Amino acid sequence: MHYPIVEKERVKNHLSITELTRLLGVSRKTYYNWQERGCMNVKYAARLLEIFRVAPAYLFSNLLQDEPPDAVGEDHVEN
Repeated sequence: MHYPIVEKERVKNHLSITELTRLLGVSRKTYYNWQERGCMNVKYAARLLEIFRVAPAYLFSNLLQDEPPDAVGEDHVEN
């Protein structure tokens, strides 16, 4: 799950997936794709912040903790 805090807030706010997707203006399939694959559009991320009234750093905290992969590899040696 790419957005576990979104799911946590949905449940905390007593919203069904159908209700949340209606508020966002997306299909249930889109919601499930976000949870499975990630890649949520910024427009919808901003809307979630409005719906849940939380800070971006909280709602997407799991994404902020992920470190980007090393671009050159750990065993790269410069000459």
